[in-house]
Amino acid sequence: MKFDNSPRKISRGRVLNTISAALVAATLSAPSEGRSESLIDPFAQVQVRELPLSPQSEEWTLEGYKDMCKRVREGYDNVSNSEIFKLFCQKYPKREGVDMQLTNKIFSLLTDTNDRINKKVKYRTDLDMFSDEDRWEGKSVTRGDCEEYAMSKYRALIKAGVSPNNLSITITKHIREDGIREGHVVLLVKVQTSQGERYLVLDNINEKVLPLETREDLIFYSLLTNGIWYKISR
Repeated sequence: MKFDNSPRKISRGRVLNTISAALVAATLSAPSEGRSESLIDPFAQVQVRELPLSPQSEEWTLEGYKDMCKRVREGYDNVSNSEIFKLFCQKYPKREGVDMQLTNKIFSLLTDTNDRINKKVKYRTDLDMFSDEDRWEGKSVTRGDCEEYAMSKYRALIKAGVSPNNLSITITKHIREDGIREGHVVLLVKVQTSQGERYLVLDNINEKVLPLETREDLIFYSLLTNGIWYKISR
């Protein structure tokens, strides 16, 4: 993924303090036997940020994503290609789904999936593997860069029974400690909490599953859900 790398200074201490507060709030205790599972709230001490979305034009879509969808569409008779197309390229503007409550069980599923994929997929750049600056694969892989991590987590959570309505491949810029911005892709998971609809970030750079609001090292630009890209207003 290629973006401009313009520098920006951020307060690392402020980021760490915010993340620490969120982690304390998200500390989990196993539910007692015979008792209904409690609803956890990692947003309890976080200032909630709304996520206004608007549909994005087809012309905007990233070249790597468009190329992947073109490849799998042309080879749709192949089982692997048709699966990729249905997961990431086919548009579902009115897909039915159930809101996902953030419980201990769901939070454990998200953290376990994030850990497992981060260990399974070995980081390799698109240039190393394909001599291409931005290539999206979509299939199950053991090597890749940020979009492969995000799509692998998407695939795993769908297999675990999570509705596609709650999952979004998301384009960001990651702000490094030296202030340089780099194009990056994460998976956002939409959950219902005591504060309403909120998002958790599954990432391969910061491997903790954290509320979107605490990730001050990420600038969010757009997200893909049900085959439709949406712009994130800032």
